[in-house]
Amino acid sequence: MKISRKTLFWQLLFVTLAFVLMFVSGSMYVRNMLRNHLSKEAEDLLTQTKLKIESELVEPQTALTVISSTIREMIQQNASREAVQQYMTTLGGKMRDKRSGFQFGGIYGYFEVYEGVFLHSEGWEAAEDFNPIVRPWYQAALEAGDEIAVTPIYLSVRQNDYLVTYVHRIYDISGHPLGVVCLDVPLDRIRNYVASMHVSKSGYGILLSRMLDIIAYPMPDEIGKNAHIISPGFSMIAAELDKGNDFFELELESHFSGQLSVSFTIRLDNGWALTVVTPKAEYYKELRDMMVITGIMFAFICVALMIILIRIDHAKSNADEQIRQKTALLADIEKLREAD
Repeated sequence: MKISRKTLFWQLLFVTLAFVLMFVSGSMYVRNMLRNHLSKEAEDLLTQTKLKIESELVEPQTALTVISSTIREMIQQNASREAVQQYMTTLGGKMRDKRSGFQFGGIYGYFEVYEGVFLHSEGWEAAEDFNPIVRPWYQAALEAGDEIAVTPIYLSVRQNDYLVTYVHRIYDISGHPLGVVCLDVPLDRIRNYVASMHVSKSGYGILLSRMLDIIAYPMPDEIGKNAHIISPGFSMIAAELDKGNDFFELELESHFSGQLSVSFTIRLDNGWALTVVTPKAEYYKELRDMMVITGIMFAFICVALMIILIRIDHAKSNADEQIRQKTALLADIEKLREAD
């Protein structure tokens, strides 16, 4: 009887451990599968958005190359400042009316060849205290030499929008500077690309400049600030970018939602960085629900199997007891027979 009880105990323990092992291994497998799916989905989303943004940024650079080359040829052919102004105005009107391609914010420039005159395609006249030489776009042009450069993101008071400016300093054949030609590019479409990035319902996208200033983010008040000073989560992303990593995954606390989240970041060819953030609790909710349902099912099956084993053992014990009693009875009968 004791042996039967001991055997039953080990049988029940084995069944329990088997079901626990099945539940844990199954949950781990599904969790890894979901994690790989999250990584793949985030990587695909980042890559697609990266291509859209880079396409949006290449077109104005190509356009400015053509515009600045044309203005340079006009100046070398002794065109007047009025002719250059007319060209910029006409071209600006055509670009403003275009229905495809990048957003256009205006063409303008500062021309030393015309004794330091400022010209704008929209006919905008600068105030008397306006000094183009100290403007960020002029400084960016000086640093780039004869190459096209892009200014950091800034808020345009005149256009009431965040934008970047493509700048190109032009020279004559002898290498003397003729002026700086600029092309403003509003970032609404690029920011819309980022705003549409989400793997889960509460997920969101972030776009950082080369200097790690925020270009696109769900919290408008944070735009323009540097990622190093926003929050610990942003600092973690900035630290990885400072190390030169081009694609990485981080687990951090979201500055926007305050939830523990998973972020994936990819660097663009121009040095900008694109991040998609996904709350862990929301993404893995399906896993938790499935684990609860599976756990209940496993517990039910385990308990049912244990009840069956107990009943089998009880039935076996009863059968053994009956056999023992019958054997004893037969032995008694045999003794009586022998006595007779």
